[in-house]
Amino acid sequence: MQANVQVQILQQLIKEYTAAGIECAFIAPTDVHPYDTMVTLFEHVGGNGKSIRLESNFLPTLNASDGVLLLQSFITLLVDVLPYHQPELLRFMNKMNLILPIGAFGIIEKTNVAFYKHNSVIALNSESPAKQVDVQNGLILHIQQLFFDAIQDVASGERTCEEALSDVNYPHN
Repeated sequence: MQANVQVQILQQLIKEYTAAGIECAFIAPTDVHPYDTMVTLFEHVGGNGKSIRLESNFLPTLNASDGVLLLQSFITLLVDVLPYHQPELLRFMNKMNLILPIGAFGIIEKTNVAFYKHNSVIALNSESPAKQVDVQNGLILHIQQLFFDAIQDVASGERTCEEALSDVNYPHN
């Protein structure tokens, strides 16, 4: 039953997003990706107008019979971040993580992938679990709008952490 609730929530969002002209798809579990996943493509993010791919799936750590689900949201921001740019990018991400309302930026060192990740509890006894996910996705998209360009600039070596911080109005201590 739990998987059915999860799939229903994701399918409802796919229907609503598709109707709004947002490209998205459902991916069934595989050996590589063992969870039902909704993939949403948000276009024109940041000043440079790049696209980001938000992957949303429910993790099996909480049970629907308890009235809650654990939703994981993951965005691959950049692939192949050069190792010599990673320390500066990590400094920038760490400072951003201190002020983010939800989620965190990071780097998967083994693959040199820069990412954003957020986990949240979705209450099934609410009026609309899908609406909870949608509101969260809106905040995640807003965070990407604010910081995506700066992350790209620091990851490419075009700007230092300090230069990027000045552009995002980081509250210096």
